[in-house]
Amino acid sequence: MTLTPNFLPVGSIVEYDYKNELGKMPVVVYGIHPPTPQKEPRLDGKWLVDIWVDGTTYITTPIDDISPISLTPEILTEWCGFEKESDMSEKDATWTIKYVGFTCVHDERDEIGIFANGGNSFTVLFNEQTLTVITHLHQLQHLYSALTQTVLPITIK
Repeated sequence: MTLTPNFLPVGSIVEYDYKNELGKMPVVVYGIHPPTPQKEPRLDGKWLVDIWVDGTTYITTPIDDISPISLTPEILTEWCGFEKESDMSEKDATWTIKYVGFTCVHDERDEIGIFANGGNSFTVLFNEQTLTVITHLHQLQHLYSALTQTVLPITIK
C-alpha cells in the first residue's frame, strides 16, 4: 500500500526506513506539506512528512520514505490493548478470532468487533454488520477515532 496525503492524518503511526543500521522503525506523523521547490534534490517537488523520531525530535522526509504498518494480532493486543474475546472454529464462522477493545461514542450498547481473516486482514463489524476491512495500523487509528471521538492509545513495542 502506498501512502497518500489524503489518507494520512497527523498522528498516524507508520514505518520509516532510516536506511542505516537502525533499519525500519515505527514513527508518528507530525505534519504534512504539499510539494514546493526545495534546495535539497531529494525533497524537491515531493509531498513531505514531518515525523517524530524519538518523541522529542522530528525530521522532514519525502512521503515515499514511509510505509504503513501491517496490522497483526500482536499489534492489536500488545500495542493497542485489545482483548482476544473468543476463538471460533472455522465451521462456526468465517472468522477465527474476535478482538474487542472499544465502544462507539454514539451508544455504548453498540457492539464493535474486529475479526481476524488471516494474514493482516481484519473485518470490523458494527452491530453484526460488516463495517469495513482493515489491513494497517493507521486505518485502525482513524476508524477508532471516528467511532469513539478519542485517540487510540498505542504503546509501541
